[in-house]
Amino acid sequence: MTLNMLRASNVRPTISAHTYMYGIHDYNRTPLAPLGCATQCFVGPTQRLTFGAHSMDSWYIGTSTEHYRCQRVLMKETRAVRITDTIMFHHKQITNPAVSKADAITSAAATLTAETIKANMATDLKSVDIKELERLAKIFEEAAKSVSEKAASQPRVATTQPTPRVDTTREPSNEDHRHNDANAPRVDSSSQARINDDEDGPPGLNNHGLHQLPRDTPSARTRSQKRLLRTVTGEVLLSLLEIAQPKLTPKNLATRKYPLEFLCEFANAVMDEDTGEMLEYRHLIKRPKYRDTWSKAFGKEIGRLAQGQKGVVEGTNALFFIPLADVPMDRKRNITYARICANYREEKKDPNRIRITLGGNLVNYPGDVGTRTADMLTVKLLLNSVISTPNAKFMSLDISNFYLMAPMDRYEYVRMNLDDFPEDIIEEYKLREIADSNGCVIAECRKCVYGLPQSGILANKYLEKRLNEYGYYQSNYTNGLWMHKTRPIQFALAVDDFGIKYVNYEDVQHLKNALTAINPENGKPMFEVTEDTKGERFVGLHMDWDYKS
Repeated sequence: MTLNMLRASNVRPTISAHTYMYGIHDYNRTPLAPLGCATQCFVGPTQRLTFGAHSMDSWYIGTSTEHYRCQRVLMKETRAVRITDTIMFHHKQITNPAVSKADAITSAAATLTAETIKANMATDLKSVDIKELERLAKIFEEAAKSVSEKAASQPRVATTQPTPRVDTTREPSNEDHRHNDANAPRVDSSSQARINDDEDGPPGLNNHGLHQLPRDTPSARTRSQKRLLRTVTGEVLLSLLEIAQPKLTPKNLATRKYPLEFLCEFANAVMDEDTGEMLEYRHLIKRPKYRDTWSKAFGKEIGRLAQGQKGVVEGTNALFFIPLADVPMDRKRNITYARICANYREEKKDPNRIRITLGGNLVNYPGDVGTRTADMLTVKLLLNSVISTPNAKFMSLDISNFYLMAPMDRYEYVRMNLDDFPEDIIEEYKLREIADSNGCVIAECRKCVYGLPQSGILANKYLEKRLNEYGYYQSNYTNGLWMHKTRPIQFALAVDDFGIKYVNYEDVQHLKNALTAINPENGKPMFEVTEDTKGERFVGLHMDWDYKS
């Protein structure tokens, strides 16, 4: 298998012979290791004695293609082939022998001598040059010979006497003389003391016959020294959360040291100013101090997702409350739950914010849920293109309620506890009349809602259909990069954020008109758009543009 992976196929030289015959090898399912490597094979509790060893000596002979992550080993004791899924390889404990200075000098001298001999046969060299090269080669041959003889007469590792494991300067006591005969050594006392219990070979060699490094050698650096880079997932996540203060750096993310405000965001909880407790929505509505404030926030979120709340918020018609009997029989087992996220956002107009997300782990969507979105490399290339293009500028657009605008081709259903609803919402939507015997109400999702696995691709397709009508199209080779058929405008689309490169602002206005056009179905704008004409922030990147310089 290994040789066929290294050998190119005769039919298709661009791939290996193994790939041509069996397809792409799955290294996660059938990992490979060096053949003949010494291993320790695990012995299960049903196969070993009460106080027997938990592993046995063996050698690796290949992977087992008929089992998941299993290896084939040759047992040292029985010479039988065994298939195991628990194994330890000893190749990491082997230290490669270091190249000494004598070896490096000898190799350099031999290489120079060989090159001199080749040059001596060339016809374009003068006689003076040839003599000088011959003299130089003779000097190196003599130096290499003397260095090789000196290196051969000296050991390559230190031969200092190892430190004894007991103090030999202490005078023996009567107790030592009394037990002297009983504790006499069972081996020849002339043999050198072992440095540690793991060394079975002569001093300076390990168990595999390879030279060991000196003990005062500094330990090898095991942690990667690559600069911590920001990932697209982290950048977009921070951008969507709209975290203004404090700022998170890649070092914070790598060391997992987050500020308290950041932890509150991810915990979907609010910190009690008096006790310091982290309170979720179910805790907030039980305390008189917070009940009215957060109940109104929850009612506002229900109105935004459903048919609105009179005098408070306009609805998006994403949720419709229905009786349990109206749920199709084949969909009742797929009813998911609602997660109520409470956060305090001081920088917002309404700081007490409630967001409802659905449990996507219980949703069985039969279609594809992958979404083509721009990655960080595409964003950085677009920014460099703005700098290199004459008179080009950058700005960003953001679509509000992006997910809540896309209709669903397959409705989903969510169960919510009636006790979580404020009284005004219960009366406005008449929820007690449709609640079941367990005190729960069912909501039918007719538009995409946060948490559904298909929300991303459905919202993206809905947006793509709208943009295609106005001449915008997505690149076939770069995900998330959009262009226009005739206008010199490009933008990177990351979820609901547009990073736009433009030359004429009229092209940006054309894009905004395409997004905010009236929907003939409801007579309302297709999307609600907010713009940042300065282009100071996009997918977590903070930029300060200086177009004059």
